[in-house]
Parts: sequence; structure tokens; C-alpha cells
Amino acid sequence: MRTCIILCVILLFCVPQKPALAAKKDHAWAFGVASIIPGLGQALQGNVLEGLGWLSSTLVAWRFRIMPQKIIEYNMYDSYRDAGADDTSKENWFQNYTATFNPLNIIDPIGGPIAVGYGFIVSPMPGVGGPIYLRIPMYAMVGWGEEGLFRGFLYPAFSHLFDSRFLGAVASSALFGVAHYQYTWSNRFFLMGVGMLWSWQLTRNRYDLRKNIFSHSWVDIVSSLKANIELDPRNTADTKRQGAGIRFSLNYVFDL
Repeated sequence: MRTCIILCVILLFCVPQKPALAAKKDHAWAFGVASIIPGLGQALQGNVLEGLGWLSSTLVAWRFRIMPQKIIEYNMYDSYRDAGADDTSKENWFQNYTATFNPLNIIDPIGGPIAVGYGFIVSPMPGVGGPIYLRIPMYAMVGWGEEGLFRGFLYPAFSHLFDSRFLGAVASSALFGVAHYQYTWSNRFFLMGVGMLWSWQLTRNRYDLRKNIFSHSWVDIVSSLKANIELDPRNTADTKRQGAGIRFSLNYVFDL
């Protein structure tokens, strides 16, 4: 509680005046990085109340263990977009999160096959926990946060840094793979390839994240539901463990 109060005071009283739009756009990446401390990037832009909203949301999620890291990830993209970055879209956090539940988002030549195809090549394994009605919004939060960070923020930021969309996709996808440190290196390289495809998808959709989020979320949701249906009843006790194990047919094992 004491830490929360200190952070709120910093956001309220130790931020500069609202910067000009041109200055914000030139340093949009810096505001995104600043929001690794939830809400700081928004507060530095003069949007103190919005910053406090992100901070309080993260703290509540941390208190109740509702994936606070995903809020931080999306918050970094939100701050980058608020700074006026050209390679973003206007949708707010709620519109992007609910994209997972819009079936029309499956109509995409890249994201659609990724979302559906994985569901047919996975096989169940013990360790899938939690009721379905909770797992669906949880995986929606995973897609929302990770696509916000790796595709919404890092991909265009690296593209500007290297003056190349291809290198931007490589750099952001490499970080996407490495960030999944619990996997083997072969699994990480596989994720890098998927990240490249999602970067391509985002470019085709003019940096609208909604179909990316849909695709990413349903990779996890479909895999989880299939595992839940085919799970051997003898493994029921194991399903009480936290986390979800997803085994791909090519020995790609993920514990998301």
C-alpha cells in the first residue's frame, strides 16, 4: 500500500507539463518504454488521470493475480499510440480486448489460418486448469497484451529505428521468442517465425491490432478447449494445477 501511494504521488506531482504533439511523436518510443512502470508514459504526456488508471488497474490485477504483466504489456503500446505514433490505429483498449470475441475477425488470410490451424494439430496434455468460462477471457488477455507489446509497439518502433519493416519484424519477433524463456530454443525459433507472420498481418491491416489479437488469442483458446475435451479423465487431479499445457504435434510444448 505504501508503494502504491508513493507511485501515485510521483505520477501526480512529478511529471512535466503536457508536451507538444510534434515533440511527442518524435519520442513516441520513449513514452512506450516509460510505461514499463504502469501509467508513467501517459503521465509524462500530461495524461495523469489515465496514468493513474493504468497504475491502479495493474495493482488490482497483481493483488488478485489476474495477469498484471499483460496489462503492463498493452499499457506500453497504449502510451506509444497516445504519443501520436503514425503506425498505430485509433481503437482503445476495450475495443482491442473484445476483438477476440468478434467472429468476423477470423476473416484474414494470415491470422485466420493461424488461429484455426493450430487447433487441429495440438494434442492434449495434463495440466490444463480452470473452467472454460474463465480460460477464454484469460487467453484473450494474453493475446491482447502480447500483441500490443510485440506487434503494436516494438514492431513499428524497431522498423523506424532500422528504417526497415523487415528488420523491425525480425527484431520484435526475436524478442517475442526470447521472452518465452521457459521454452526450448527450438520452440523459441518457432515462435519467432509465428511472430514474423503476425507482423506481416499487422502491416497488411494498416496497424489495426484487432485481427492480430483475435488470431493470437484463439491459438491459445482452441488449443485449450481441444485439450479439455480430449483430456483423459485419469488426469483430472492434474487439471487443478495452475497453467495450461499445450503440446504441438511437432514436439513444440508450451505452458502458457
